[in-house]
Amino acid sequence: MNNKYPLPKLNKLQVYNYDLYKCPLEIDLNKKLNVVFGTNGLGKTTLLTMLQYSVIGPYCGALKSRNYGGTQKKRRPMYEKGFFRNRMNEINKEACVVVHFNIKNDYYIVKHSLYSNKLLEFSLNNREVAGEEITYENYEDKFFSKKDANLEKYIVYKYHNELMKSTGLPDENSMIIMMNEVMFFTEDRDYIFWNEETSKLIVAKYFMNTKGYIEYENAQQLVKMYDSQSRLKTYEMSFIKKFLGDEFFEKKKEGTTIDVKVGLQELKDVQSDIEREREKLRRNNTNLNRADKERIENRVKYEQCISAISRLDTLWYQNIFPDKYQENYRRYEPSISNRKCPFCGSKGVVTPKHIDQCFFCGEEIETKDDIDLKDLDIQKRNREIERDILEENFGIIKEELGKLKRDINKIEKTLNDLLEKENNLKIKLDQEDDENYKKYQKLELEKKELLFQLEAAKDNEKIMRKEIDKGVDVIFQEYYKVFKKYASSFFGLKQSINLKLVGNNEDRLFKIQLNGSDRETYYDMSESQRIFLDLSYRLSILDFFHNNSYFICETPDSTLDLLFEENAVRTFSNYINTGNSLILSANARNSTLIIDLAEKYKDELGIVNLLEKSNIDINDIEGLKKLEIAKFL
Repeated sequence: MNNKYPLPKLNKLQVYNYDLYKCPLEIDLNKKLNVVFGTNGLGKTTLLTMLQYSVIGPYCGALKSRNYGGTQKKRRPMYEKGFFRNRMNEINKEACVVVHFNIKNDYYIVKHSLYSNKLLEFSLNNREVAGEEITYENYEDKFFSKKDANLEKYIVYKYHNELMKSTGLPDENSMIIMMNEVMFFTEDRDYIFWNEETSKLIVAKYFMNTKGYIEYENAQQLVKMYDSQSRLKTYEMSFIKKFLGDEFFEKKKEGTTIDVKVGLQELKDVQSDIEREREKLRRNNTNLNRADKERIENRVKYEQCISAISRLDTLWYQNIFPDKYQENYRRYEPSISNRKCPFCGSKGVVTPKHIDQCFFCGEEIETKDDIDLKDLDIQKRNREIERDILEENFGIIKEELGKLKRDINKIEKTLNDLLEKENNLKIKLDQEDDENYKKYQKLELEKKELLFQLEAAKDNEKIMRKEIDKGVDVIFQEYYKVFKKYASSFFGLKQSINLKLVGNNEDRLFKIQLNGSDRETYYDMSESQRIFLDLSYRLSILDFFHNNSYFICETPDSTLDLLFEENAVRTFSNYINTGNSLILSANARNSTLIIDLAEKYKDELGIVNLLEKSNIDINDIEGLKKLEIAKFL
């Protein structure tokens, strides 16, 4: 029998200071069936995305790689940093989401910011785990650059590390894949059954050790990289060949070789250095713009503070003291308040007096009894403290701006030197005749090397894939029974549905047969059939390899044929009855699927009624009350 990995079992979600909803919003998720109900635009998708974000952060897909400057750059796709912030009417920096969940015997409480992509805090088994805050964007830069050896200090790293311990999964990437590619079926309807790369990676973690899984993931990325780079070289070569013509190449066929390997490697290294310096320059310019913005904001607040102090001065001395004193005060007090002598300008010589003392000699002054002098004094002192803090911060910002400008100048000088070196290398390489032909030969050389590396990467991936196939083969019949349970409940007894293990014979892992006919792509099935085949695949993976999982599906009835709704109820019921929880979103329409599920699990039903919880107005509220689901609200 296979090993089962525990996944998060959701207990509660809390949303604070987020004005799309009436906050604080608290949702009990300790139900077998949870339905998020509302009309279009009330925030169903935002809430479900927020639920995923609260557990795993802003990640929205599997690990990706791209070619950049001749090297492979990895990234984990994330929602853009203003995803939740842009859905607020009134921006609130305190907006946050808190989720409570269990992974087996471990109890987590996790708090994420909805203003920025940031993990604020988390506790494990009622013990708060300390760590340095960092945005997910900055953490990802450090994670993949490998330049920061002290990732362990960040709270995101500690959170990921604890999740891996609790689940036993190979790494955080496998958790991200499960959460996004398997456990969340969005309205985009991405089908993972037919996505061989994703499907293989999902199954790989169950049959390979941690090291093997990570190596297999890297092997997949290398195949993609070398394939992409070799295709690009082919395109560039065909463009040159078309430009020069076949006749030119016939004349050059014999005896023409140019050894440019050393020069090309040197040029490649210089171009890599150039790209690195440009990236540093981009980062520093971004930080410079941010610091300059802070400088401007600081000066605006400083001027506002000075104006407030001046208004309080006017209020004091117009209402309290004689006109002659007021005239002298206006002339000298601004200097004294800034700890400067009003006569010689020396700093730190004069100390401001209390309001009921003469600003010059310090003698007590008679004031009117009907003025709350103490309150005015407190207000002014508070403003003066604010002014001093702003002035101190201004000095820090100025120092940062100066350092950034010096760093930028240094980077620009280095970059100019590298660009000059690149230009000289190009001139040196272009000294031979037939420049375009030389470029063609260079591309040909690079393409041969890439094809060699591509074949080696493919062979390596195939070796690892055999290990996966071997593991699947051992338990396929057990897994097939679980898959058959879900698929047959949807397609019905009158249709024959079979899953075939392909394994080493082809690139793909499984093939599906419907009524004796192979369905090679999802286009060979109706929309309802392809959706619920993919759902059957997802649910059977969760059922077979995991305990106490949850599954989120957005509006499953939106494209469902009426004849299949009863079958869909059976499919989802199989998942719930195995000890899992189901989270569905439902539009404001009569749906047999939603109503039948709600009726079946009415004692274990949780409904988030966005008609009440959303701050967006609804026009036809009376009409909505007539829907069948209204009796559950």
